[in-house]
Amino acid sequence: MYFKKIFIALCLLFFAFSFDINAQKNYAIKLQTTNNEKLVGQMIMVKNIGYITDNEGVIRLNNISKDEFNKMAEDILLPQYSGKSLKKEYRGNFLYVVIPNRTDLPLNLNSYITELKKQKEELENIIKQRLNRGGNNEEVEKEIEKYKQQLNKLEQRLVKKEELLEEQKAIKEKLYKEIDKLGGNAEIFRKESEELGKFAEQIKKEKDLSDSALNESQQNLQTSEIEKNKQQKKAQNNFRAFSITIILSIVALIVFSIILWIILKASRKLRQQKQEIEANRVKIESLLLNILPKDVAEELSLKGTTETKYYEHTTILFADVKGFSSMAKGITPQQLILELDATFGKFDDIVHQHNIERIKTMGDCYMCTGGVPKRNRTNPIDVTLAALEIQKWMADEKAKRNGSFWEIRLGIHSGDLVAGVIGKTKFAFDVWGNSVNTAARMESGREVGKVNISEATYQYIKDYFIFTPRGKIDAKNIGMIDTYFVDRLKPEYSKDDEGFIPNDIFLEYIKNNF
Repeated sequence: MYFKKIFIALCLLFFAFSFDINAQKNYAIKLQTTNNEKLVGQMIMVKNIGYITDNEGVIRLNNISKDEFNKMAEDILLPQYSGKSLKKEYRGNFLYVVIPNRTDLPLNLNSYITELKKQKEELENIIKQRLNRGGNNEEVEKEIEKYKQQLNKLEQRLVKKEELLEEQKAIKEKLYKEIDKLGGNAEIFRKESEELGKFAEQIKKEKDLSDSALNESQQNLQTSEIEKNKQQKKAQNNFRAFSITIILSIVALIVFSIILWIILKASRKLRQQKQEIEANRVKIESLLLNILPKDVAEELSLKGTTETKYYEHTTILFADVKGFSSMAKGITPQQLILELDATFGKFDDIVHQHNIERIKTMGDCYMCTGGVPKRNRTNPIDVTLAALEIQKWMADEKAKRNGSFWEIRLGIHSGDLVAGVIGKTKFAFDVWGNSVNTAARMESGREVGKVNISEATYQYIKDYFIFTPRGKIDAKNIGMIDTYFVDRLKPEYSKDDEGFIPNDIFLEYIKNNF
């Protein structure tokens, strides 16, 4: 739609400039000698139309095209000139007509009368042309009346010149007769010649006055035409300038509208892309946070990779669901998975409250670690409190369901490990080391519903909890390890009677001393 409008606007613009190129202009013909002497008041016939040169020796042709001017220039005649060929030279909008020398009109009444008749015909043609051109009735009548007055004067001069011609003929005939009678008497011939010379001088003066009046008439007519042509030209120029201004304004508006539309469309598309990118980024970050710890996910987003790190002080918890197989017999696989997902979901809530990071689930086994990836000194206490809360929730849930719920074995060990992200297409955050293996041994084979810890964990938390010693156990590929059951928090640190919830004194103590 916009491109169509642009095409139409450009076509209009092209038409306007074409019109300007082919428009009618003002041209002039200047009459001068080879010595650059301007010839004033001389008649020039252009395509059978007579013009009188002004004070600059120029006649002006207004509102004609270049082609029309060239054709008119080919048909130029000087009635008063009978010398060598005329020389023509173009200079811009001027045509210079050059004659070798200035030539006066000979005293020839026949030629002059012929010239006056031509001028009469020209004035009659001007009147006809003005009638055909039309316009305001009053103005037309005034102009025609003016032309008629000039025509009357011209006709009077023509009659007078014809009378003078007849007188001249009569004088010549009388002179010839007297010469014949006198037989060539020189004195009489001299007197008659002087009389004839005076008569000729009188005719010449009359001719000069007639030429002056005619020139003035022609110049007045030409001035009137020039003024009208100037006004018409001015009106045409104003209309053309107005048209070009309107066209350029429309083109500018269309171009501006297109640019604005492109910018808005690009901006809208860019904003939409940014929103999509931001939504995808949030989605990816959310997925990464579900798979990886927050610090590790941020490092992966910024660097595209993560470093494997060594942690000297951590605590690992393994929780293994007991009764998974027997419970699977009474329900569908889908229901079984939903139950297990709900159980592990609850574990996630509990470990999150204690600043513990879930590492992974393996079938019916749940694994989490304290002190990773954020390092801290309270992770043995954090993991033990989480284990007691898991133990209590499992017992309460089993009681609600009248014993129809699985049980849990919990094993804890404190020590060092290595943690990092593995995998190229599927990322997974994991931990490795002997401490991980020892924590797994603390869970496997121990009593159901109890929190079993190693000697290493016991040494960190022995001042805050009550324990039941279990003695040494033989951990596979590790050796003999002292183990303990965590029964509860000490009463002075417990908020509830069962000893699972720490009080404010204990929390304040942990905050200030770890």
